[in-house]
Amino acid sequence: MNKSSQRRPSPEQSAPEPNGEAAPTRRPDGRTRLVVELNRATAADLDDLVALEDLNKTTLVNRALQMYAILRKAERDGGQILIQEAGESAPQRIRFL
Repeated sequence: MNKSSQRRPSPEQSAPEPNGEAAPTRRPDGRTRLVVELNRATAADLDDLVALEDLNKTTLVNRALQMYAILRKAERDGGQILIQEAGESAPQRIRFL
């Protein structure tokens, strides 16, 4: 048995989720460590954004989640989310399913 398989979870680590996946690890400083599995297309998009924005994956995921929360709140509060692409005469509405 190697050392990594002998390690015990730290006391702040949560129990496994009911679906069998590992729960997020809560750290004493308030941060949370989360392991996610991305499909190939999303992983490629993330890699492209890392290169384009010159940011690390953690920062990009944090920003994406913050933006998603803002957009969902606006929608829940009765607002509309619109995007107008270059060259288009009218914006299109974005809806979350």
